Amino acid sequence: MFNALQYAKRGLSVAIIDELTETDKNAYKVGESLLTFSNPMLRTVGDLDNEISVSFEKSGLWFLYGYEGQDDFDGVTEWAQYTPLPSDWREKLYGGSFGRAMFQDAQIVRPEVEAVLRERMAKQPLITVVDTGRVADVEFGSDGEPHVTTWRSRDRARSSSVRSRWVVDCSGRKRFLGRRLGLGMPLDGDFVTSAVWGQFSGCTDADFDDWEYTFPEGGTARRDYTTVHLWGDGYWIWLIRLTEDRISVGVSLNRRILEPGDQLREVFWRIIRRYPALKFLGEDNLLDFSAYKNIQHISEVHVSPDRFIVAGDAASIIDAYYSQGMSQAMLTSWHGANIVERDVCDGVLDTDYIDHVNRSMKADWLLIRSMVKHKFSPSIADSRFFILDHLLDYLVFAAIIPARYRMAMWLIRTDGGRPELETPETARTRRWLEKHAFLNRSVPFRWLNQESAVAFVDLLRSLNRRNAQWRLDNGVKVPPMDGVIRLVAPLPAAWRMPIGQLRNRPVSITPPLPNKPVNPPDFEAGLPFAFRVFALAATPIVGFVTAFDSALTSVQRVGRGLASVVRRGDDEQRKKRRQRRPVGR
Repeated sequence: MFNALQYAKRGLSVAIIDELTETDKNAYKVGESLLTFSNPMLRTVGDLDNEISVSFEKSGLWFLYGYEGQDDFDGVTEWAQYTPLPSDWREKLYGGSFGRAMFQDAQIVRPEVEAVLRERMAKQPLITVVDTGRVADVEFGSDGEPHVTTWRSRDRARSSSVRSRWVVDCSGRKRFLGRRLGLGMPLDGDFVTSAVWGQFSGCTDADFDDWEYTFPEGGTARRDYTTVHLWGDGYWIWLIRLTEDRISVGVSLNRRILEPGDQLREVFWRIIRRYPALKFLGEDNLLDFSAYKNIQHISEVHVSPDRFIVAGDAASIIDAYYSQGMSQAMLTSWHGANIVERDVCDGVLDTDYIDHVNRSMKADWLLIRSMVKHKFSPSIADSRFFILDHLLDYLVFAAIIPARYRMAMWLIRTDGGRPELETPETARTRRWLEKHAFLNRSVPFRWLNQESAVAFVDLLRSLNRRNAQWRLDNGVKVPPMDGVIRLVAPLPAAWRMPIGQLRNRPVSITPPLPNKPVNPPDFEAGLPFAFRVFALAATPIVGFVTAFDSALTSVQRVGRGLASVVRRGDDEQRKKRRQRRPVGR
């Protein structure tokens, strides 16, 4: 639906073929959490500004390890990005469409939002909805001839075809074109994940009574108002509160933790019951339940010079972590729409742009996969690794801020991409975004090519994970840590980490608020300098704590090695002394 509306806004005629049942329409799907590009795109392309604004407002992201089996947060390691704006910022920014697109992320109820999108499509004269059949075949035209898409009703009583210059595969995990054309990229078999989730009713503030975090200056934050991630060994749980006292709860897990014969529904409840705070969840307030046995896949092709696009879950999916599924899907669709528009309206098939999109989207997928792969290892139990790995994530998403800003501004000024509203300024913005609106094409990562950027970040994660695993294997205990970042206090107090860790004491790298209130900038006039260079400012901080971790672990390794040599020497001396003793008669 998003794709259909996007092309229609650009003046292109669209036929959407999908025979949905009422069950399909009413299903509670994952993808409730809007982040990065999904929020501005749905507000503008989908005309969902009002609907998103009355959804459950997202207060950020919260990540925890060590809460399993506990009634409180003592000794729990935490990392969070807490995003509520100061009151004067809210008044200024949320009063305008750009401020909401840029800053007011939300947690939506998918079937309700999709019902509104269907209404939008029905009112759009350039969209033809074929809801009496499903795609049965696609015959690709050659030498510029149209493609022919054949559809057939479920009962096979009706069938027809649609001729089009382009075909967009939005078949989701069915991967119609991907399976037919063999587009899937082979994945390493040592990291296979499943996901199982449900939506529940009757979730209120009272169920999270003791979930407040206290900042250094005394203010508090409700963890449950964010998208919560609870980590355990080989799994993580998401908690996403929604309007009308509903909540989405899911478990993403490494299949290595499963026993033969395990059923995902049983595993879901077994893991949920490890958390006393989640006792309010049960079969009696369960609204819907779903599972994916094998989550991950990616298409080698997102946009093809043969005039087809693989979009959304049909193109790729990794994990629900950081809610990047919808964001990456909409980003792919935006780039694809630029290519289609240029081809249909200007007669230019931009193969260089196509290559750039395919290469960069694959790199982004691998970058996000690296975020979750290392966390699914046993090293997640090491608090320093937990913080370091999330700091790397923080750097990746901080780097995309300029692209998100420009994307939100372009979408607002063109009303979601209407060509009649394009100006020379927005055209320049679009050309910049075509090159840089990817996680791996943001500063500092774009100083490397796509493959090298992914390899470098994964190398850092692997180094941190190996250090953590050595500590765990050798009984080197690291005290709990926490760090909560806010918009007006965005740089972690990383200098505290060495002091606390060397003293073997719990460490908080949560920065205090500035002494003086920070006035809201005029974002309409341009992205403030501090936001433009923020990723560069954060890079040496990440480098510093990574170097500290490696240096301290190396010292500990050498110390353990020397101690082992001394012990072996003492053992040899004792053995020789025993051998020299005369044998008594």
